[in-house]
Amino acid sequence: MSRRRIDVIYALETAGPLHIGTGHGARGLSRAILRDGRGLPFIPGSTIKGRARYAATRVCRWMGLDVVTDAVADVSRAGVRTPNGPDGKPDLPARLFGSAWRRCTLRFSNALLRDADVSESEVRTSVARSRLLGTASHQRLFQSEFAPPGLVFAGSVAGYLDCDLEVLGDSPVEPLVLWLALRLMVTDGIGGNKSAGCGTLTPGSSQSIRMTVDGQPFEPSGDDSVATLQLLRDLEPST
Repeated sequence: MSRRRIDVIYALETAGPLHIGTGHGARGLSRAILRDGRGLPFIPGSTIKGRARYAATRVCRWMGLDVVTDAVADVSRAGVRTPNGPDGKPDLPARLFGSAWRRCTLRFSNALLRDADVSESEVRTSVARSRLLGTASHQRLFQSEFAPPGLVFAGSVAGYLDCDLEVLGDSPVEPLVLWLALRLMVTDGIGGNKSAGCGTLTPGSSQSIRMTVDGQPFEPSGDDSVATLQLLRDLEPST
């Protein structure tokens, strides 16, 4: 196993309204968006990390790599969780993003706005719907805040990865899975209300995500990787 230094810089451009919520109301709104110290919307590093981890799990399954669940309990050994626990070998997503027993060796920064000149946020009024009756719920009218389309958020990922013996060609598989996961995250979108067309991102070119491994550019073929991700998404069973 070899230790590799990883540095990633990326830019995410919103193609639709974006809602990264606070989880509570603010400024008279039922669902307000997160804002930084400048009062501008931003995307938390924890959100980037969570979406990238979900994407990496899918990439690993597509590639035929083992993926296990952190909370799998071994009934024969009370109180011990495996296989990502202290008694088992962690899978690739756990090595990339950490687990309950393994510290993540990558730091995901908050993605901040490149341009501080932002127009007013958009407010949408919605009503909760009863799944049982299929009608509007009584006294469940609420307002949600959205950042406007066309914003560019910039962030970074930095740290190191302990790369195992699994290789593709002459390159370790860990940086490739991380790069593909970030690309897939862009394709999938981010934030809430995605079913209503919100949180979509402009895919852009491979230059929107730049990675170096031990100081050397890591540059998978942009056209090939995008085509591969699209093929894998088409083959993925719908849920």
